[in-house]
Amino acid sequence: MQRHLSNKILGTFLLLLFPVFFIPQTFAQDNAFYQLNQKVMESARQGKYDESLLLAKEALELAKKEFGPYHDNVVMSLNTLAAIYASQGKYSKAESVLRRVLAIRTLGIGDQVLAKNYADIAASYRSLARLYAQAKRYGRAEKAIGRAMKMDKGARGKEYPDKTEDLNLLISLYEAQGKTKEAEPLYKLVLADYEASGGANSPSSAIAANNLANIYVANKKYQDAEELLKKALEINERNSKDPNDHAVAVSLNNLATVYTNEGKYSQAEPLLERALDIDERTFGKVSPEIVADLNNLAAVYSCQNKYQRSESLYKRALEINENNPALSQEEIAKSLNNLAVGYSYQKKYSDAEPILAKVLELNEKIYGPTDPAVAGALNNLAAAHLSQAKYDMAESAFRRSLEIGERYLPEKAGLVTAALSGLGSIYESQSKYTEAESFYIKMVDLYNKVLDKNSPDLASASNDLARVYIAQKKYADAEPLLKKALEINEHNLGPDDRSLSVYLNNLATVYTSEGKYSEAEPLLVRALDIDERSFGKASPDIVTDLNNLATVYSYQNKYQESESLYKRAIEINETPMILSNLASLYEKLGKSDEAKTLQDRAKKLYESQQRS
Repeated sequence: MQRHLSNKILGTFLLLLFPVFFIPQTFAQDNAFYQLNQKVMESARQGKYDESLLLAKEALELAKKEFGPYHDNVVMSLNTLAAIYASQGKYSKAESVLRRVLAIRTLGIGDQVLAKNYADIAASYRSLARLYAQAKRYGRAEKAIGRAMKMDKGARGKEYPDKTEDLNLLISLYEAQGKTKEAEPLYKLVLADYEASGGANSPSSAIAANNLANIYVANKKYQDAEELLKKALEINERNSKDPNDHAVAVSLNNLATVYTNEGKYSQAEPLLERALDIDERTFGKVSPEIVADLNNLAAVYSCQNKYQRSESLYKRALEINENNPALSQEEIAKSLNNLAVGYSYQKKYSDAEPILAKVLELNEKIYGPTDPAVAGALNNLAAAHLSQAKYDMAESAFRRSLEIGERYLPEKAGLVTAALSGLGSIYESQSKYTEAESFYIKMVDLYNKVLDKNSPDLASASNDLARVYIAQKKYADAEPLLKKALEINEHNLGPDDRSLSVYLNNLATVYTSEGKYSEAEPLLVRALDIDERSFGKASPDIVTDLNNLATVYSYQNKYQESESLYKRAIEINETPMILSNLASLYEKLGKSDEAKTLQDRAKKLYESQQRS
C-alpha cells in the first residue's frame, strides 16, 4: 500500500506562463563563443543531438583558442559535450570528457591552493557521480559523490551549498541498490536541512518527510511514520492550489497505511475514501492509476467486515486490470483513452503514445476512417507526439484530423480548432512563425464564428496569435488581440484575478517594443500588484514583474525607481539577466565600477549555471 513521491529538481525562471517576455540585455551578446554555445543548447533542447554535438565540439575548440586550455569556458564546453554524449547513452565518451574536466581542475591549482579550487574539483566529481548514476554504475557513483562531499566540506564547511543535493543523490543511489538502512540517516539529514533553512512547510520538506516515513513503515516504526506523514499531508494540503492534487492523495494513502498496520481501520477508511475520490477525478474511473486506491480501500473495508463494499471495489480493480474481453470495443477504447489521458496529465507522454495509437486503431475499426471520433483520437495522439517534439508525426496526425473535422463544421468546431492549435504550436516550436500565424488566424476566425464573444477559449486563441505576431515584430497586429484577450478575462474573472498578470505583461511587452512606455507602465504596475497579493512580496513569482517594470522605468529615465525594483528582484532571485540589466542601468548613470562588478557577477553566475 505504500507509495513514494519522487524527489524533484525545481527551478525558477523569468518567464511568463506564455513565452512572451522582454529580451534581456546580456553581457554575452557580442561574444562569438557565447553565441555558439547558445546554438548548442538550442539544438540540444530540440533533440537535435548530432547537430548539437558538432556545434559543441566547435565551441570547445573556439574556447581553447580564445581563452586558453584551462579557462572556465573550456570547462563549460567540456561539460556541455559530456551532457550531449550522456543524452545519447554514450556514457564511456561522456566519462572520458568529464575526466578531462577533472584533470583541468586539478592541474589548475598550481602553487596556490584555494577553497575555490577544491570546490571546483568537487563539482567535477559531482558531475561524474551523476553520470555513473545515469549509467547505473552505482558503486562508482557512490565513490564519486563521496569524494565530492568530503572535498566540499573541507573547502566550504559542513553546511556547504550543495549539501542537500548531494545527500539526495546519495539516497537515490542507496535506494537503487536496496540499501534502505544506509538511506535512513541521510533522509533525516535532508529533512533537518530543509527545516533549518526555513523550508519546513515547503513541498520538498513534504517529500523528505514522506520518504523517511516509508522507511519507518518498512521497519514497523509506525509512531514515527505517523508523525511524519501527518506533517507531509498538512504541508501538501496547505501548498496545493487544487483540492484534488495527487500529492495529497499520496499522503493520504501513506498515512492510511500506517493506521491499517496499527489496526486503526476506522481512521484509515476516510483517508482512503478521500484518496480514491481525488485519484478518480485526476485519472478517470477506469484508469490503472486508481487500482492501488481501490485495493487499499477494499482491504480496509474487508478488515471491518464491510464485505459488500470490499467486493465491489475488488471487482472494479479486477475489471480494469484484466482489460475484460467481454467489454464492448467502444468501452475498451474509452478505457484505454482514459488511461492515456491519465498518463498525459502526468506528462508520461511516451506511455500515453502507444495507448492512444491503439485507441485510434479501435475507433477506425468501430466508426470508420472519417468519423469525428477518429479525429478526436488523432488530435490526442498528435498532442502526445508534439509533447515529445516528434513534429513530423504530430503534423501528419493533426492534418488528418483537420481534414475530417472540417467535414462536420460547425457542429465539430472543437475538433478543428484543436487541430489548428496543434499545427500552429508545431511551427511555433520550430520558430516557423509565418506558418504558425496562418493556422492561428484560422483558429481565431473560427472561434469568432462559433463561440460567445467572451469565451475563455477565444481569449487564449487571441493570445496565441498575438504571441507569434510579437515574435515577428508585428506589434500593431498583436496589440488589438491582446487587448481583446485581456478584456475577455477581466469580464470572466474580475479585475484582480492572478491569471490577468500574464496578459498585462504581454500587452505591456507590445507597448514597450513600440516605445509607448507611458502606456506600458500602468499595466506593469497593475500586474505587479496582482502578483504581490497572490504570491507575496518576496515570492520568486513576482521577479518577472519587477524586472519588466524596472526596464520600463529605465527607458523613461526613472532611474531611482528602476534601480529599486532591480535590487528587489536580485534579492529574491539573483540571475545573470537581472544582474546584467542593473549593470546596464548603472552604465547609463555613469557608475562604471558598479556596472563592471555586476557584469562580472552575472558572468560567473552564468558560467556556474552552465556547469551545473
